[in-house]
Amino acid sequence: MPAIIFEEDGIVLKSFQEVREELRAEWRQVFNGIDLSPTTPDGHHVDLEAKVITDSFQAVQTALTNLDRRYSGGHFLELLAAFLGLERRQASYAAPLIKFSGEEGTVIPAGTTVTFEGAAYNFALEEEITIGNSGNASGYCVCDTAGQVDLKVGSWDMVSTTPSGVTCEYEGPTSYGGSDRESDESLRARMDAADITGLATADGMLTYLRNEIGPDISLIVNDEPTTDADGIPGHSFRVVVPTTNGTADSDIAQAIWVCKPAGIRPDGNVQAEATDRNGIKHVVKFSRPSVVGVDVKIVLTLYTEEAFPVDGTNAVKKAIEGWAFGTDGWASPEYTPGKDVILARFYTPILTVPGIGSAVIQAKKHDSETWSSSNIAISSQEIATLSSLSVEVGS
Repeated sequence: MPAIIFEEDGIVLKSFQEVREELRAEWRQVFNGIDLSPTTPDGHHVDLEAKVITDSFQAVQTALTNLDRRYSGGHFLELLAAFLGLERRQASYAAPLIKFSGEEGTVIPAGTTVTFEGAAYNFALEEEITIGNSGNASGYCVCDTAGQVDLKVGSWDMVSTTPSGVTCEYEGPTSYGGSDRESDESLRARMDAADITGLATADGMLTYLRNEIGPDISLIVNDEPTTDADGIPGHSFRVVVPTTNGTADSDIAQAIWVCKPAGIRPDGNVQAEATDRNGIKHVVKFSRPSVVGVDVKIVLTLYTEEAFPVDGTNAVKKAIEGWAFGTDGWASPEYTPGKDVILARFYTPILTVPGIGSAVIQAKKHDSETWSSSNIAISSQEIATLSSLSVEVGS
């Protein structure tokens, strides 16, 4: 009397009532004339046996359901991801770039703590810095709480009492880390997008490297025998890792070594050592592109048939920053190495805020004085980042 039936499209469980009736029929066949009503000891025994059988096979059904990534979650989804060489991304710590101001020569020691009004957490300076002749010095300050945090642009407070006479501020979104633990939905999407046709294929390498290093990397391959326009030698490849990616050079080199094809050389402007299974060290190259800061200013024209929020300009800023830098603290595909800044695409986040009819969008490289409505070209050894953002409503 099977309580679970395996069919081509899955499994079918019999109900408790069906299992109980089949058990009663079997008992009556063996014990002719037996009273199996629920109030008798024998009837109660049959009911308990039916419940045990039903519960057991419901557990089997749950386990089998968790083998399907569409319905699986938690630890079961992580087990399925492991078959693809993927791991769930754990929460990381935000590390905004903080500018300290004070007297030239002032040393700001590692561990100096800062925060901003209303924050429930502090940020500690990662490495010692010294204020230069400009009166400023900048350093990454790591949050003491893991996960994605909202950062206040403007003046911050010095929690540490030393050094004296120093002030600090946060100028923009430049940061690394600061992500919540990856959700089931995000992990499932990466599993769907993973290419496992072979680790040494370009797609397979990129899947592996993005899991090990971060989603903000890119891979450029030169299959031809001669050096290409990007300066990559023949039959070589280049892994490009943004400078905002906090992975150590040695860890990047090791990840590249693990997945690279035999006899094919990695190229780049940075090199680090990787170790093979025999303990032999190898020099592995990759690239860290220079960061091109981009200033953007937007003047909105409102659409009178919709209500523009009271804090609409801030809402537009948040929408743009989320679009430019992704969700859950991870990089957006909008700004990857070598990808141009296309101004018309700013309409994508802008128009998520109601009450906007149109916008005038201008931009410039941070070190330039000239604003333009033209796109900004980014080379393969550069990556764009949003340096400053101004949003206002026009008259």
